Amino acid sequence: YKRRFIGLKRTKKVQNIIVTTPVGKESFEEAGLKEDGINIQYIVNTLTEQESQLHVYLSWVISAIKSFFIFRSLRFIHGDSIMCHSYFFPDFLLAYAWKRRNRHIPVFYWYHMLSPCLWYGYRGEFTGIKHIPGIHDVLYKLNESVFKYFVDKKDIIVTVNKYYQRILRKVFSGMHIYCLTRFGGGKSKDSSGRKKIYDVIWIGRFHPQKGLFELLDIVTKLVSQIPHVKIVIIGDGPDDIKTRFMNEVKEKKLTKNIFCVGAVVKKKLYLDYIRKAKVYVTTSLYEGFGIANLEAMKQGVPVVAYDLPPYEPLKNGMITVPILDNQLFVRKTVKLLRNEWYYGAQAKKAFEVSKEFKWEAMGNEVYSLIQKYV
Repeated sequence: YKRRFIGLKRTKKVQNIIVTTPVGKESFEEAGLKEDGINIQYIVNTLTEQESQLHVYLSWVISAIKSFFIFRSLRFIHGDSIMCHSYFFPDFLLAYAWKRRNRHIPVFYWYHMLSPCLWYGYRGEFTGIKHIPGIHDVLYKLNESVFKYFVDKKDIIVTVNKYYQRILRKVFSGMHIYCLTRFGGGKSKDSSGRKKIYDVIWIGRFHPQKGLFELLDIVTKLVSQIPHVKIVIIGDGPDDIKTRFMNEVKEKKLTKNIFCVGAVVKKKLYLDYIRKAKVYVTTSLYEGFGIANLEAMKQGVPVVAYDLPPYEPLKNGMITVPILDNQLFVRKTVKLLRNEWYYGAQAKKAFEVSKEFKWEAMGNEVYSLIQKYV
């Protein structure tokens, strides 16, 4: 991102030049960032038909390399800044190239999620369970090492929770690590008093990070206490994980309790599913912040989760249990489903805490941070 700030008397206008792909532009515009040629302008890197048909990772690399050669000559003036949403290689190379040609321009790198320790991975980072690193674990850790080698010590890293800030200060010694006080936002609509279709909702990628099979253990225990409990699952992932998951659902005789609807892309439909559920449960073993938790809270839906350090900004509005304590997890969920007074109090608490998180407030905070360095 390139952001140019034009100061006017009593007002301010921000020109945003967003370098992205056609799919990225579509996503941004769906979120409300319509191109107007004044405050919002897009520079799009388009893949050829042949390139777009390649494996997604190869297409990604080609897209990043093309951006590097097409847009690196873009010139910046005083008051400009560069905002790079990713520290992954080769994504950050364009920001790096711009910085090399424009030493006076500050670069703000967003650090949404740290890679887990190599010998512990997503499952073991907060549980102490060791594992043999896979190729994805190694590549994730290698990304951080490459980024650390290239990044200019005078630039700024922006992160989303105090836990990450403490670690990043050690990893990037001497750099300024800024932690947003209120990351996140979204549409608020208290649905705690409306009629519910599902007892529980779970949302996430079918990935080891999300604790998908911990969810099965929790649901099995939950069904033993509430036989007709209904759980809706939103998410998708690799075929091997989906097949294993569905086979275990059948083996545990949970087909009448679990309803898998696949990935839901449309935001309106996604939030509607949340509003139709009584309780939002998340079994993530590793997270960067927990934006989906916040989205549930903004709908007045209580959240039950493992007690992960990155959840620190949201904990006052969530119900957390020690990681992998599935018995306690179930007890808390059953209490919400059976005790109306407890449910009402927790739903209200979740909704009230969520009000503190607004995209507008976060935008003002980021704007103030950028002004400090330009």
